[in-house]
Amino acid sequence: MNYNLLDNAPEYATETAGLLRWSENYSFPTPANLFLDLIGYSVEEYGANTCESVPSDKFGYLECDHLGAALVEYAFVESVLAPQDEDQDEE
Repeated sequence: MNYNLLDNAPEYATETAGLLRWSENYSFPTPANLFLDLIGYSVEEYGANTCESVPSDKFGYLECDHLGAALVEYAFVESVLAPQDEDQDEE
């Protein structure tokens, strides 16, 4: 993951960056896993969804709020999750 881009997200992608960071506090499946499934990234990049179902008992109002806001900006995901050279991550 490109943490430099994640920590310095452009204004149009702050909600997505926030969701990805927020998801680091969870064990699988995370809000980010569900987000990647909903936008089709998981199937496109990994060949399958990461969540078999929506874990409604795991996500509350705050997680759903983060998820909804990030869905508005989902184009940012390609940039953050793209493989990076180690030299670029250190900058």
